[in-house]
Amino acid sequence: AYIKGNRGKELDAFADGPFNCLIDYREPTLEDMDEFQRRGIKVIFPLEELYAGRWFVKVLKLKNLEEEEAYVTKRVNAFKNHPALLAWYLNDEIDKSRIDELRRRQKLLERLDDQHPTWTVLYQVESIPAYFGSYDIIGSDPYPIGHGNRTELDMASDWTRLTRAGSYGIRPVWQ
Repeated sequence: AYIKGNRGKELDAFADGPFNCLIDYREPTLEDMDEFQRRGIKVIFPLEELYAGRWFVKVLKLKNLEEEEAYVTKRVNAFKNHPALLAWYLNDEIDKSRIDELRRRQKLLERLDDQHPTWTVLYQVESIPAYFGSYDIIGSDPYPIGHGNRTELDMASDWTRLTRAGSYGIRPVWQ
């Protein structure tokens, strides 16, 4: 599940539900992470917007790759030992034309924190093999609900199979 709105209401509802892991699309603070830990919630920490041209890089006014990597390094070092941390969210649907950047970021995370995996989510299920080496765990994100026919609902299971096959069956899949 994910959280991005009113933290109080959303977090209360989430903590009362059946899940114990979330993605916080607003970059969590130490206080947020402590609160997640207090409630028994694990966090997939968002780093997926820290690439040139992405909205958060623009907000932060990071000018180049070195500034992006310095910011990522600062965030990882600040949170890698927090007990609420489950994984690093490293890529959200970034095009395979940027695979060199994605692999470079994966290597950076491997150097900074070898105790937590990186997670990538793609809609590009037919291209998953091209992303190999840029993640520890992969997922795909079909959006079949709300369309109302069985064919579109099959999309979730189809994409799960394609994701598993695209990662050669040797990487974990978190859908």
